Amino acid sequence: MILIVFSLALYQAYIAVTVSLIVIYMMKKLIESKKFDLKKFILEFVKYIFIILLSMILYLIITKIIMAICNVEFADYKGASSMSLSNIISNIFVTIPRTYKDIYHYMFKESILYNKYWNRNIINFILGILNVICFGYLLLTNKKNRNIKIALFLILLLILPVCIGLIDIIMPDTLTNIVTGPGLICIYLYMIVIMLLINDENIIKYVKYASAISIILLCYTNMMSNHATYLSRNDVYKNYYTISSDVLTRVNNLDGYEYGMKWLFTDNIRYSSQYSKMSNGAYANDYETWDNIDGIWHSWGFYHKYLGVDLYLASKKEYYNYTKRKEVQDMPAYPSDGSIKIIDDIVVIKMSDYAYTH
Repeated sequence: MILIVFSLALYQAYIAVTVSLIVIYMMKKLIESKKFDLKKFILEFVKYIFIILLSMILYLIITKIIMAICNVEFADYKGASSMSLSNIISNIFVTIPRTYKDIYHYMFKESILYNKYWNRNIINFILGILNVICFGYLLLTNKKNRNIKIALFLILLLILPVCIGLIDIIMPDTLTNIVTGPGLICIYLYMIVIMLLINDENIIKYVKYASAISIILLCYTNMMSNHATYLSRNDVYKNYYTISSDVLTRVNNLDGYEYGMKWLFTDNIRYSSQYSKMSNGAYANDYETWDNIDGIWHSWGFYHKYLGVDLYLASKKEYYNYTKRKEVQDMPAYPSDGSIKIIDDIVVIKMSDYAYTH
């Protein structure tokens, strides 16, 4: 239980991994058991659930104590602010189906990982078929208590996606990306466990070998897409640095500019790397800051860290007021002449013709 608390302290999303591992372990134990005891099996499963709940409660108590001592609040990150019992219950009929949908998108679509470029969707389909053959063979050759074992295994199999996507349920407003990623990886761990349970020397061993080859191919594509992700992010950084340096030079050369004036970016710096289609997913093609209005205010950190300049940024209220003004709307977009000007003691940098709304 203490180790689970430590795991939660490192990264709360690991709770999905812990719960998924328990379900996978129970599947493995179900198939391997020679003398199956239904009551003992259920009690053991309930015990693990109880340990998980106690660990989460203990973690929450410790967190609340530390927050009270340090006088801090929960950060509103990736839907963390939506975490409450009432919110979980009210959204349960939406979030549970979403856990199944997330797995489908993770393995076959483009919204989480870019699968098509590396043919991961095809490899995942083949791997899924092979896995069905594997666990079907294991259950059918396990003659003792076969019916009850098949029923329990299918129940656990239905529960597994919910455990994998547990963050979807705990934080209903979360976005599926690196937050739900740790749980999603357990899909392949489940497949590996099923594959390794086959020890026969008949024709089924070739299904096992094919599964192993498929997993190796997936590992290779992930290694390559990780490299492409690095190249993509590096491209984004270089582009951001180049444009930011140019903007800084042009602002310093404005007539009437004085250090301490507020800056107002109308948009983030948008850029798409040539490597993005080969990368891990949409986040690899992200901007240096977030793709929302808050990303504009995060530009302060980039200027401070990489250009050695502390910016004084306009408030959101000023942003909305200025971007509605005809004088700003009539400005040409960067890098055209006139895309950077001082309006009523605020430096307006019109990065594009797009502006965020309320």
